[in-house]
Amino acid sequence: MENGTLIGTGAGIHFTAGSRYVHGVDGKQIPIANWASGSVCEVQGMVQLSPDGIGQSFSRFIWNCTGQVQPFLVNNPAFTLIDTLILSSTGTTSFIFAGAATQDYFYEISNIQIRQGRLQLSHRTTANDGKVTLSVAGSINIANDVNARFVFADGTASPDAFSYVADVLLAGNLMVEGSAASFHSASSLSLAQGRVVFKGSQQQLHIVGGGNITRGKVDFLIEANTTV
Repeated sequence: MENGTLIGTGAGIHFTAGSRYVHGVDGKQIPIANWASGSVCEVQGMVQLSPDGIGQSFSRFIWNCTGQVQPFLVNNPAFTLIDTLILSSTGTTSFIFAGAATQDYFYEISNIQIRQGRLQLSHRTTANDGKVTLSVAGSINIANDVNARFVFADGTASPDAFSYVADVLLAGNLMVEGSAASFHSASSLSLAQGRVVFKGSQQQLHIVGGGNITRGKVDFLIEANTTV
């Protein structure tokens, strides 16, 4: 590493259980590495420039960019997590899984915790833009904080009556922990832009502590042999 720039490809780097990498610069590259279970990658430095190297499998990934003024777009389904995605801050903007794009995106994550910050699945702007599907093997927890927000979409393109802009396939619990938290679509369109599919093999909890879930429509589906 030299002045925030990774020298070489990063091949052969291993982060073992208990290790922690902090990306404290604006832009530059997160090392391409083997992230063992129990390791942590934390991004703290984004202001305007997105870091490279997001398209890999992490264990625990923390986004904590208090000075962030431009949205971060993942736009890479190779971004997977065997542990937890934690949002501690997105500054004045968002962490977005997919921007305006014609292709569909499918992401796999074990757990999501939103402490503060805005997690958004889609920024669909035309009817031809693709769909985002987020498969969560564990649970989604949204803290009781006015800055803790889970947003399906904020684009202006309306879905048709048989499709969604973004799906969450959830095997664990959905916990919106208080009246300050938000779990919604930011669009005012009449058709639902987001859907949660409960598909766990064990009983799932769906607890909404009075949070903002009324702005825009979100549909809920419980699969056969699933109890919520």
